Amino acid sequence: MNPAEEFDLKGVFIPPQPKLMLQINEAGEDLNKIAEIISTDPGIGAQVLKTVNSPAFARTKTINSIHQAVMMLGSGYVTNIINGLMLKRAYDHVDTEALESFWQGSKDVSLGMVLLARQLNMLAVDDAYLIGLFHNCGIPLMLQKFPNYMEICQQSYGEGVENIAEFEDQQLNTNHCIVGYYVAKAWQLNKDVAEIIRDHHHLTSTEDKSAYFKGNEQDDLVCLLKMAEHICKLYKSLGKQDTDYEWEHIRGTVLDHVGLSEPDFLDLQELTREQLGL
Repeated sequence: MNPAEEFDLKGVFIPPQPKLMLQINEAGEDLNKIAEIISTDPGIGAQVLKTVNSPAFARTKTINSIHQAVMMLGSGYVTNIINGLMLKRAYDHVDTEALESFWQGSKDVSLGMVLLARQLNMLAVDDAYLIGLFHNCGIPLMLQKFPNYMEICQQSYGEGVENIAEFEDQQLNTNHCIVGYYVAKAWQLNKDVAEIIRDHHHLTSTEDKSAYFKGNEQDDLVCLLKMAEHICKLYKSLGKQDTDYEWEHIRGTVLDHVGLSEPDFLDLQELTREQLGL
């Protein structure tokens, strides 16, 4: 299927990849051409500069132009930033009031993953940022299809729910993870990113970790994502819960994988929240 085509998944509309992204992909590694394409959209260009100059990107000097941003960060990093900006624009038709906390949470998680990756000396900072932005990108589409979706979403974060995605499946016969996976495929995100979006609620207890972990960089990214979700309190903003029950299930698995003790994680959590202004 042509990734630019419009198609439905069980009646859920998947937005096609924006023309701007298609043009950037076609430019390949031609950095001058990429900067030229981005500059044709002043709104996106301004948001790119705002993003790359934010504290999470830890630049010692302010980046003042799109050309400078592309040359300093490279095509991959800038493309990931633009993908995130275009994602929000693609969902302009969905109820913005209901999704206000969703967009803020996505932004916080993406920047949180970047900060955590740097603190833990993990290499996949580019993918960490993109996964943070896109991991829940199926939620606006679920809300568009199912008017009661946010109620189901909140229930899925409740006590006694073992797997958020499976709970949604039981209620709606689909879930935001699989919808997000097809968005990632349509937007030509890389295979690892798409699979993490699809599977990010399937991590289990320490005893069962071999059933999920794949022995590659995806494992690090999944753990970064789950730490960032917890640190940014998505269980409150999306789930309306006072306790992160999912984190209670998977904490041991995640901390064991990244080599952090509970006190070390709490220190890292405090630092990350301070950096994000949470």
